[in-house]
Amino acid sequence: MAANVNPVDIEPDVKMTVNDFDSFKVALAKVLTDKNVIELATIFNYPPAIKEELCTVASAGRLMVLNMEERGQIEPTTILTLLCALKKMDLFGLEKTCKKAVRGTYRDTVFQ
Repeated sequence: MAANVNPVDIEPDVKMTVNDFDSFKVALAKVLTDKNVIELATIFNYPPAIKEELCTVASAGRLMVLNMEERGQIEPTTILTLLCALKKMDLFGLEKTCKKAVRGTYRDTVFQ
């Protein structure tokens, strides 16, 4: 977890199955805006080369999700680091949507 993200007062999440996690990643990639991606990369202290790539790639949300997964910032067992970052960015709507998606509240209509 990045040093400037503090997991205070965020409840733990339910473990997702592999299929649920894959669906979550696809949905998350679709909903992340270019601005969200750059803000997340900054909060997670990504190196300048990755930030630059995120700025120039056509599917920044998808690349961001891959980077977060590689760095353990999202996992089938927890998305706590992502939730902390969204809270820090004051993106409470996206944070709430992610929590609901993890709990299966939206089923097949996640992020639609």
